[in-house]
Amino acid sequence: MLILTLRMLGANSWAEMKKRVIENGEIYFSQAKGTLGDSLRVFVPIFHEGRQVGFVMTGTLIGSLEHEKEKALLGVLVVSLLGLAIGVAGAFMLAESVKKSIFGLEPREIGRLYTEKQGMLDAMHEGIIAIDKDSKITLINESASRMLSISEGEAHGKNVVDVFPTSHLPEVISTGKSEYDDEQRINDTIILTNRVPIMDGRNIAGAIATFRDKTEVTRLAEEITGVRQIIEALRANTHEFMNKLHVIMGLIQMGEVEEAKDYILSVTQNQQQILSVIIKKIKDPTIAGLLLGKFSEANERGISINIDDTTGLWKEHGNISSNMLVTIVGNLLENAMDAISAQECENDLKNIDIKIFENDELIEIEIADTGTGIKKDDLGKIFERGFSTKEGSRGIGLSLVQKAIESAEGEIQVSSYEKVGTEFVVKLPKYRRC
Repeated sequence: MLILTLRMLGANSWAEMKKRVIENGEIYFSQAKGTLGDSLRVFVPIFHEGRQVGFVMTGTLIGSLEHEKEKALLGVLVVSLLGLAIGVAGAFMLAESVKKSIFGLEPREIGRLYTEKQGMLDAMHEGIIAIDKDSKITLINESASRMLSISEGEAHGKNVVDVFPTSHLPEVISTGKSEYDDEQRINDTIILTNRVPIMDGRNIAGAIATFRDKTEVTRLAEEITGVRQIIEALRANTHEFMNKLHVIMGLIQMGEVEEAKDYILSVTQNQQQILSVIIKKIKDPTIAGLLLGKFSEANERGISINIDDTTGLWKEHGNISSNMLVTIVGNLLENAMDAISAQECENDLKNIDIKIFENDELIEIEIADTGTGIKKDDLGKIFERGFSTKEGSRGIGLSLVQKAIESAEGEIQVSSYEKVGTEFVVKLPKYRRC
């Protein structure tokens, strides 16, 4: 690079310089071809105390500029490639770390799991509440919010002790021990609750509790196992027995001893006849007890139950349990008695015919009543949970019957005519089909 500095010269010397930089004080670039090749020159004026006193000229070969440019571009390219390689490696390591933290799931899978989780939480009748290791609520479903009388938005982030003082979840975090089927109270409700720690490897990350109204659990258990039917049957039997005792006591107090004796003999003979028929035909003691109770309940309601002469039930039924038969027979008889009791005319026939037949392959149950019948439009709905034509009914009896039959791979048929009656026919295979 050539640098030349000149002081202001006379007029003759000015003619040899570039007039633009000298006369006008402009910075001036020029390109020329010399003995070494094409060069680029620049002229810059020099000022002192506001007066131009000279100028500076510098020049360089254009070839050297191209060389420097190539070196600069190469350096930029190398740095860019190195940065790209580091970025790709870092992105790959970050992606692996993130993927590991989300158990290798893809974003669409995470979205689907979240949607499914919300659906499951909303569908569950049990209350669910989860906390982190600091006892802050991280999850609460609609059922839990309803039982605790707090909205989901208000509960999130609060200490569980402030929302649910008797949850014992902080104790589960501190001990790491699960607790099952524990009874506790929420407001005026007794609940059954399960509490387990949430583990992150070997560390406790929080705890979760599920709980449900004990009364509801007990009621469902009674419905499913048929215990409610047995209890109702025994209650009716006891009630009828007490009524008969009151009649006998009244006759004795009035001095009608002979009348009392005749009444006792009549009642005893009738009861013995019913008992003899049931015990002779029904070898399963659970179903026999159910039918005895239903006879008493029907008698209270002025209904006659007739057992078919071909009825016969064994003590053992293969894959069919006594509880399943209690659910089916008990609910169908209850439904028949309700249909008859709903009749408006007191003089109408009030009969229920029952036939239970068992052989090596199946159990067949037929129950027919002379009740109000079922409307044609309602026939397709009677097995839906919650559907009922009776005021105040929960509409779960026939739903339980259908579920019990489906679990046994059986079938049920119903025929009904309004103001004539209804007949149910159930067929249950005693052994599973291959």
